[in-house]
Amino acid sequence: MPHTLLAAAAAIGVAGSLPCDLDAKSVPWTFAGPAGGYVDSADPLEIASAGAAQALVKVDGAALLATANGGIWRTTSDLTNEKSPKWKPALDGQPVACTSISAMESKGNTVLAGCGGSTSSEMGYDWMVFNGGDWAGVMLSKDGGETWAMTNFPKGYFVTAFVLVSEKQYFAAARAKFDDRDDGGVWATGDAGKTWQRVFGRPVYDLVLAGGALVAAVPWTSDANSAVASRDGGRTWHPFADGVDWDGRAPFYPTFAVSDDTLFLGALTVNPQKFSDTASRVFSRPLSDLQNGGGAWSLIAGQPDRLDVDGMPKDRMALLAFDDDTLYVAGNADALVWRVQWKKGEWTEAHSKDTEDGSLPHSDCRRLYKLGDDAVALLSDGGAFLRSSPAEAGKGQWTSLAGDIQAMEFVSGHWDPQGKRWIGGAQDNDVQVGPVNGTTRALGVVMGDGTVTAVDAKASPPRLFGCTQNLGNFADDDRPGRRRLDDDESYGFGFYQEGKGLVGIPLLDWFDVVQFPFFSQPYALNSVNGTQILLFADDGARAGSKLQKRGLYVIDVPRDVTKPKQIKTPTLEVSTDGAVYDIVAGGATDGKPDASVIVALNDTHLLVRSKATKGALVARPLPTRFARPVIFDYVEGDDGFEYILGPTSHDKTVSLAVSPADSKLVAVTGWTSVVDNSGDERVWVSNDAGESWSDATGDLRAATGTIGAVRPSALLLLPTESGKTALLVGTANGIYGKVLGGDGKWTRVGTCAELPHVLVAGISHEPADDTLVAATMGRGIYVVRGATKALAALE
Repeated sequence: MPHTLLAAAAAIGVAGSLPCDLDAKSVPWTFAGPAGGYVDSADPLEIASAGAAQALVKVDGAALLATANGGIWRTTSDLTNEKSPKWKPALDGQPVACTSISAMESKGNTVLAGCGGSTSSEMGYDWMVFNGGDWAGVMLSKDGGETWAMTNFPKGYFVTAFVLVSEKQYFAAARAKFDDRDDGGVWATGDAGKTWQRVFGRPVYDLVLAGGALVAAVPWTSDANSAVASRDGGRTWHPFADGVDWDGRAPFYPTFAVSDDTLFLGALTVNPQKFSDTASRVFSRPLSDLQNGGGAWSLIAGQPDRLDVDGMPKDRMALLAFDDDTLYVAGNADALVWRVQWKKGEWTEAHSKDTEDGSLPHSDCRRLYKLGDDAVALLSDGGAFLRSSPAEAGKGQWTSLAGDIQAMEFVSGHWDPQGKRWIGGAQDNDVQVGPVNGTTRALGVVMGDGTVTAVDAKASPPRLFGCTQNLGNFADDDRPGRRRLDDDESYGFGFYQEGKGLVGIPLLDWFDVVQFPFFSQPYALNSVNGTQILLFADDGARAGSKLQKRGLYVIDVPRDVTKPKQIKTPTLEVSTDGAVYDIVAGGATDGKPDASVIVALNDTHLLVRSKATKGALVARPLPTRFARPVIFDYVEGDDGFEYILGPTSHDKTVSLAVSPADSKLVAVTGWTSVVDNSGDERVWVSNDAGESWSDATGDLRAATGTIGAVRPSALLLLPTESGKTALLVGTANGIYGKVLGGDGKWTRVGTCAELPHVLVAGISHEPADDTLVAATMGRGIYVVRGATKALAALE
């Protein structure tokens, strides 16, 4: 059926189908959580975090919060006084194509929002390749975010900033184009987005109207080219970077702040020859220079050596000119928020000891905003936070603005059939477990970037397995200052049971840190024997490590284990010639349960073992070559390994599915490039465990309605109630499916009213109560109860 709001799109001249106008089969998805984000189990103040927030604007009687992959959320709550704001999704049911919101700005009730690389879930080396939604253009609301429509801004750009001059005159900036990392610029419209004209032709990350001039921050360039200005509405531009000195590095995401008489410029900076070599700088310049000419930028004194503690060229610096004397600056990781008396060069950390209760917000900051005369809002990878009395040391506190928001980026999710709740691995936001029989705020049980999850449903209560990046072990616990405590929470990998808590799995008692090179390091729970974990460990361990060979290891975790020391040393199940990116363990062969099943893959081969192979692990070529994940480097010193932070793939580059009814029926998909977005996106199916392959891609791109990448990010093969097999794939526009042996056409599994327009990064099925789980990259966890019957809609 055509979208009921297409008239709104037609009103500004937009034509063509939108993702939620395309055909879909009704499937009864329900939101499973978390509403209100999650609370870290180690946080005594219980400050909730939610999905990454990108921008915040105020309109008449309301506020809008843009999230990285979860669209825009609207509240009429008073953010400075209400402890739990009530949020509603602003884009659901609207004729728009954007969900990965990278920029938003308002003037009165006119609001512009654009798509781009907003998530911190990078997959490649720079600003181009993300686990994100479609770069679909620029959206417009004329009523304070209640209704939206697409403008005619060119599609495929990473939109980074807006300037709204009037109700109809706007400027939009872009960092890059989906297929060209250096194609950015500034565009202007005088007719509310019906037509746009490019007025500047170089990449731009931030754009402000200051001192009567437009000023653009140019990323990844030389000192002399890193800022330009226009005094004539964008018709001509001139250099405005005198005095800028990035100390031999390049600005990654440069940003501005403006006070009554001063312009500030800051950025996290990167050595182009060595991405792990990062730093930061903040400058000031009188606004009068924009009109009078002359003058130069001045480096603000006293600033910390480095506000990019993570050393990853994907994070932002946030600046806020609170008044003429006070600047707030935020970086990433431990460089949270600084209150700067910039004229004096005095920098004070504005969290923890600076507050009355020792509170602090979630790290990895994005934007800072002034809320009234006595509050600051910080947006980060953990959502939105408010600092009361920010100018007074020892007063005020940081509180969460998560309220009941349903925004969270998950890369995996599984179902607890007894507790009727989920476990999920959340980007930058822990391994979380939902409340028993509920959809409200979750509990963070394994701290870090949540990755792979699994459920042992036969245990009582079920054991919910999860790990953080690199199987929880990217930091060497033998190095001074990093001695790991002998407790469950510090292991980064373990299982949670209701009423019993977390039991950690001490991998570094047996392995070395370099043996877990991938951010999403693979492991699987055996589907036939839920007391066995199968994981991949690489070679490269130091002499003296108990387990040094590359291969697939089995860890026996009996159901009566209550302490890490009760878990015995893993055993090498089978050696492998190369790395392994994804694993399935256990299944069915010739119609019978087969605990010996192993199906795994890397960039070139499928690895198969079952009773049909007589216990041998057989390597069979894949139909295409997938990308190798980007990994951290390590250097070995006298006292252990030191990891070198830098770009890293935050999720798997491959996805694997094996039919639970037949281990010979396999599907694969993935990224064929993480260098840029040029990779060929295809889905492949084999009926004979990889001896031959058929291309099942068909009309997937057309069916999803995507402009850039379809992003096939998850796979599931599931027998339906009628005995047929459904193939499901997660995409940038929800889940698509078809029945093998049918007409070959892909159909959306659920309407946008049932499963929102969002990237789906993980799909799983819990057979104990027939529940299908969608782990979305922005809108939390969704489930279908009675899945095998519901999927009959695809037949």
